[in-house]
Amino acid sequence: MLILGFLSTGILFVYAYCLYKLRIGKKKEPETTPKHHRLGISLIIPFRNEANHLQALIESFENQDFSLENCSFIFVNDHSTDNSLDVLKPLLSNAKFDSAILHLPQHLTGKKQALLYGIKKAKHPIIGTCDADCTYASGWISAAHQMFLNSDADFLIGKVCLKIRSTFLHKLQYLEQELLWVLTRQTALLHLPVLCSGAHLFFKKDCFYDVGGYASHINTASGDDFFLLESFYTAKKKICVIINKDSFAETHGQNNWRSLLSQRMRWAHKTSKAQTQHLKLIGGGFFLLNVIHIFSVCASFFNPLLLLFVGLKVWIELFFIKKWMPITLGTIALFFVYPFYSMFVLCASMILPNHWKKRKV
Repeated sequence: MLILGFLSTGILFVYAYCLYKLRIGKKKEPETTPKHHRLGISLIIPFRNEANHLQALIESFENQDFSLENCSFIFVNDHSTDNSLDVLKPLLSNAKFDSAILHLPQHLTGKKQALLYGIKKAKHPIIGTCDADCTYASGWISAAHQMFLNSDADFLIGKVCLKIRSTFLHKLQYLEQELLWVLTRQTALLHLPVLCSGAHLFFKKDCFYDVGGYASHINTASGDDFFLLESFYTAKKKICVIINKDSFAETHGQNNWRSLLSQRMRWAHKTSKAQTQHLKLIGGGFFLLNVIHIFSVCASFFNPLLLLFVGLKVWIELFFIKKWMPITLGTIALFFVYPFYSMFVLCASMILPNHWKKRKV
């Protein structure tokens, strides 16, 4: 038990140091000489059975604070079986931007194939990927355009947040999403990116082909964003994060525990296949911390002193996060129970079959 105590203390010190480095982040890099021309941007929107979300999506496109003259919006239908096309066509016919609807060939299925199909048809040098069940803030395109003009970025990671609702389930998801964004942003600033979302990504088309696109993981149903991030990182492309209060994608949380578990299982499945060294180290570190956290809570019935480890760990995490989020009872509770939740999701992803939009993942 004494050895375990020393080991746990050492791990906590390392964890505290890593979070401290993340909290400090990195000073903003100097911008290159600003360019004054406009870059063309092609936005790829794969969709399957999204009839209920398309109107809000199109409205958010039309509310951009950026001239859409040099933008094209490519919608790729991934064999929808609802009335998505009946909803989309009249919306686009009245829209004030260049758009096209493509239909994924019968022998191709899945989000990656839909994205790839759209990218191949894209006419502009910058690609943005979107999710059809999101809406986009007014500065979504302009912030990305400005970063490409004023830096030599090859890949931009953007924020995705959840609409706030009053139920416990949605509050839990909202807190988790905000924590994940802090981790995403701070690791990207340190040039050790760990996460991103395909709902809000931009990258250079030529760099996409340089890194092999989706080829290395085309047969894995999920992970169009995560594995592409790995490919850009491995190829030493410049990865930046968009930090702009008017640039974010907003989506709805899951409405029940079953769909939440299914989504988190997809996330766990793809992140468990990480290949880059720093992702393996970070993933292994969090796994070890979660195991010790869970063991300490369970064993505290026999030795209450073990709760000191849990309390110190949670205090360190709260100190890290308070720079960006208010500390509430919900936040404290989340840090106490999150290791149980994440380990359950990890185990479930390895044991249970998972489906997304009626397709096996």
